[in-house]
Amino acid sequence: MELKEEVFNFVAKSIANTFGVAQEEITKDTNISEDYNAKSVNFVQIIGEIEDEYGYDLNFMKYRAKQTVGEQVDYVVETIAE
Repeated sequence: MELKEEVFNFVAKSIANTFGVAQEEITKDTNISEDYNAKSVNFVQIIGEIEDEYGYDLNFMKYRAKQTVGEQVDYVVETIAE
């Protein structure tokens, strides 16, 4: 499985668990701030799960600034690739 696809699946699962929705509802165009009214605490939880899974520290503000799940996934993949 390609890293980007793996990260997307993990992030989608984390978002689904955080907001109690089906993972299949999460797409690369999903905007969790608008679609699920995400708050900072939600982002902290999701980022923490990603950091635990992949062993990399993510910048909260950079991650939060990404509008869509696809942009968030791209940021995570870029961070891992550095």
